[in-house]
Order: sequence, then structure tokens, then C-alpha cells
Amino acid sequence: MEPTPTAKSIKEILRSVRHPEIRDNVVDLGMIHTVDVRDREVTIHVALPLDEISKEVRHKLAESVVDACKSRYPNVECLVHFEKMTQEEHDRFCEMASRDWAE
Repeated sequence: MEPTPTAKSIKEILRSVRHPEIRDNVVDLGMIHTVDVRDREVTIHVALPLDEISKEVRHKLAESVVDACKSRYPNVECLVHFEKMTQEEHDRFCEMASRDWAE
């Protein structure tokens, strides 16, 4: 029998998802706001640093998040909801991202 997903287990799985342009994972970058689990449906709230993120990048990010979720819980419906980061989250994200850009 497949284990039941929890918000904690989903967040751990999402540590394997790398940002498309930065080496850090989406959890450490502060991009995962919340994970809601209701029975066999998981909604992952992904925070973006800017509203202007292209559809292609959003799609790639959502696909990576869903693939990671489904790799552990194949019979669960995984949904991604995009949100905008707060200014504080944005500043932290940019600080972490700039380390990769400087290298």
C-alpha cells in the first residue's frame, strides 16, 4: 500500500527540484510557500520572485514539482498554484541567486 503524503514529506521530496537557472533547490530558495494535502490531492503553492516570469519557465517549474511529487506518490493528484513572493522573500531569493551568478 502506498504511504499517505504529508506536507512534510512533500517538502522533502521537493528538495530534489532545482531552480531552472540557479543551482539551489526550490525549498531552500523559499519558493515553496505551503503544501496542502487533502486525501489524494496535493496542492503546492510556489512563490515566484517576479510577476513577469515567462509561461515557459512557469511550465517547466510546475512540471518539475509535479514530477517530483508523483515520483513518490504516483496515485496522488498534484496541483501547482503560483504566488508572488513577499519583498523579504524576494530579497533573500536574490541574495541566494547572486551567489550563483558571481561564480
